[in-house]
Amino acid sequence: DWIWLEVTIAAEIPQQAQMHFVYCDGFTYQITGSAPSAQFDTFLPQFEQILADARCDEQPEMAANGPGLVGLNINPPGDDYNFTNYREAAVAAREAGVQASHVIFSWADVEKAPGEYDWTIPDLLLDTLSLEGIRLSLALSFIHTSVVAPRPDDLAGRPFDDPILIERAVAFVTAVARRYGDQIDYLAFGNEVNIYLAEHPEQVEPFLTLFAALETAVASTAPNLPTGTTL
Repeated sequence: DWIWLEVTIAAEIPQQAQMHFVYCDGFTYQITGSAPSAQFDTFLPQFEQILADARCDEQPEMAANGPGLVGLNINPPGDDYNFTNYREAAVAAREAGVQASHVIFSWADVEKAPGEYDWTIPDLLLDTLSLEGIRLSLALSFIHTSVVAPRPDDLAGRPFDDPILIERAVAFVTAVARRYGDQIDYLAFGNEVNIYLAEHPEQVEPFLTLFAALETAVASTAPNLPTGTTL
């Protein structure tokens, strides 16, 4: 779909501009129309005719969800996650027949200060794949394989069942579900958690307490989104 932004340009003769952005065949294009403010309403129908002809014939369709999808963890060469490399990796994967992918990011990647979320990294990861028609599984790495995953600095060292940690984790996961609940097909709490928990069996029950709170939060925010963890 179109993403559009309308701005008013202050000048001796006020101008208005309407900018449209469309993703097509691995690239984003900007189409801008501008006219004096007094003539803008007359100009818009002509601009809309131009936009109607700006079709993308290479936009991939979203893969249909269901069993039998071809999935791949998509990483750019050298794990260099600048936008160009990641976009090229996503396009190459889609052209090779990939229909689904698994994305992981940590709590600390997003919550830079208590209650303040920076969605730059997950937006880049998830939106790039979605634009290529790739279905998504998302894991929030509260545990990452053999370690406790990075958290906001003020929560470091707290056990999984600490009430303050749970309260903040629930708020974070609720924000994730609101932002991406219609975009992802699965949401996991933790990545390969069995490895860490096998080495720290005393933390199994505390982690299950956290897990239950997160599952309840997602169920009330995005009830059709399946939740779990990865082993």
